[in-house]
Amino acid sequence: MQNKKNLILIAAAAVLILLLLFNIINFAQLNRLKRMQAESTELILSESTANRRTNDYLNNISGMLAHDLNRTRASLGLSVSDYPFKSITDEGPEDEVTAEHNELIDAVTVLMQAESDNKKSAMLGRFFRNDMIVNFLSSSGSVYEKIDNLTFYIKHGGNLFLTASAVSETGIILKGFSGEELSITSASKESVLFISKNLELLNSIQTEKEKLQRELLAIADDPDIKQALTSDMRLRIEDKEIVISNFLNANTITASVNSAAAESKLKISGIAENFEDIESFKTGLISEIKGFDIRTDDTVMLDNAKAELEKKLEDEDFLTYLNSMNLSLSNIPREDLDYFYYDINYSDGKRLGSLSILKKIGEIYLVDADEVPVSSLKTMSIKKSISSESSEKIVIPENIPQIDSLYSSQDTVTFLLVGNHERNTDTMILAHANKVTGKAYMIGIPRDLYWKGRKINSIYLNYGAEQFKNELSDITGLDITNYIIVDMYAFIDIVNILGGIEVNLEEDLVDPSYRIRENGEWSTLNYSKGSYNLNGIEALRVARSRHGSNDFDRSKRQQQIIEAFLNKILELKISDIDKVYGMMQAIFEYIDTDFSLVEMMSLFNNYSDVELAGKHVLSFDNILYDTYSNIYMLEEQNIEFDADFNKGAWILFPRDNDWNNIRWYVRQIINGEI
Repeated sequence: MQNKKNLILIAAAAVLILLLLFNIINFAQLNRLKRMQAESTELILSESTANRRTNDYLNNISGMLAHDLNRTRASLGLSVSDYPFKSITDEGPEDEVTAEHNELIDAVTVLMQAESDNKKSAMLGRFFRNDMIVNFLSSSGSVYEKIDNLTFYIKHGGNLFLTASAVSETGIILKGFSGEELSITSASKESVLFISKNLELLNSIQTEKEKLQRELLAIADDPDIKQALTSDMRLRIEDKEIVISNFLNANTITASVNSAAAESKLKISGIAENFEDIESFKTGLISEIKGFDIRTDDTVMLDNAKAELEKKLEDEDFLTYLNSMNLSLSNIPREDLDYFYYDINYSDGKRLGSLSILKKIGEIYLVDADEVPVSSLKTMSIKKSISSESSEKIVIPENIPQIDSLYSSQDTVTFLLVGNHERNTDTMILAHANKVTGKAYMIGIPRDLYWKGRKINSIYLNYGAEQFKNELSDITGLDITNYIIVDMYAFIDIVNILGGIEVNLEEDLVDPSYRIRENGEWSTLNYSKGSYNLNGIEALRVARSRHGSNDFDRSKRQQQIIEAFLNKILELKISDIDKVYGMMQAIFEYIDTDFSLVEMMSLFNNYSDVELAGKHVLSFDNILYDTYSNIYMLEEQNIEFDADFNKGAWILFPRDNDWNNIRWYVRQIINGEI
């Protein structure tokens, strides 16, 4: 579960760092700085059309910031400072400063580049229209293929054996099948010989490949191979490959010819090395056949579940905890028709319960002393009770008003923070701020919230950020105007750039399922309560872990880490400009947002002084209840089910299955009533 991309706090890092950037622009927080900020905005906007992802762009932006800050300091009677950037001088009127670099310069640069590319393309065209090249390609049965204006392929029989690339207005690079290169300025006998040499190499390799394929297919009738096959195996030839399959499961062995750049070798799936001759290949294939897994799919599933559980049961933290509770674990499982049981016993031998494996589906369950299933191990640390109605839950008034319209105001802003990695998203925080009340709130949205027949986090993966934002607006009743999406690597980089963050853990954080490697040794996540200075990796571990507590506690920890970010950032001074530069690089590489630069500056200008007044998480302690997907669907249809059937995925719904309850609860939060 932890391998899914659980990254709520990573998204929040983006906002804090962007706020830092604008905090530098608004340095000194004086009335006269307001005027200077407007000038900075114009300069930044004039640069925004340049190539923002290059180091030159970052250096220009930083130089302008340094320039404006020095002007501010000078206007206040303070000494100016030297910054490690190319700073715009104070000489000349301001309109001349802005004109030093603008989009017209970029336009001319683009035109010059286009002219150069046209010349390169024309040179390649002349090369392939040359009589020597045309005659050779025609006589050899080869053809050329245009990939783009600056690259052509030469193929024979559909096989690529040479690439021609224009590298300058007078230079072409021919790269052959073997990796060898030839630099030329025009067609010549030397270039024809080079093409011919690589064609001969291709033909040689193709001949060798065809020979190996004939030998490979002949292996299918080899008596030693047939003898190694069991009655449960089948050997067949598919598309010039040998495929050996098993009637009992979906496993296969594939033997084929592997053609590399300049040679062909025999290959067996599952074996890293290739075979150069047929005899060593035959020996390797027989060895693979004898080691072929002929267990049924059900047996494989069950064995994997047992191995997974037994590995968890060996964890030192878990065994230490059992010992402290005067409990012991049975390492040898007992079984009945449905389960394998690993019993947990008191010192007097009385059974507390068991960790069990349901044979039918290979899932690990927690069962009580009477062997009644309590929960799946996947969800037990998150789930309190499938029918939990905690006395701590808020009281929903009767006849609350129906909220059909989205809440928005000129004095408020609401945006979505998303943390993801490779588009896997389980991180959702709404940030809402009110400049009139001076209050801001964060609201964590659990990824297991079940909306329109799917978990909410799957919407981003399948439909993108814009649709994700719109659906969360419908759920919460807030007009979410923008989003910021951050990859986990940005989180690690930025924390490290800041020199770590100070986090106080109010409770022990022990997660036996979270394996970590430090100083070459494997262990599990284990933090005693107390204060820590966490680096990027450590902070990510604390943020992502949930199996030692629950998903909602994790969300609270993540919001706590966001506060630690903010405190660290507010400690930065202008002398820390190198750190800012590094954070800007991480932001440009890993962050996606629909905020424009102007919108972000306006956001900071209007809301920089608000207080973070509340950190909230939608959970079954307030407005949600939990169940399983299969149970929910069957109950909806009034269908009875056995206690040990496959319950499906763990999901969350609003209490009474009324989505208006969530909208009401969110409205209570932003009004400061909760």
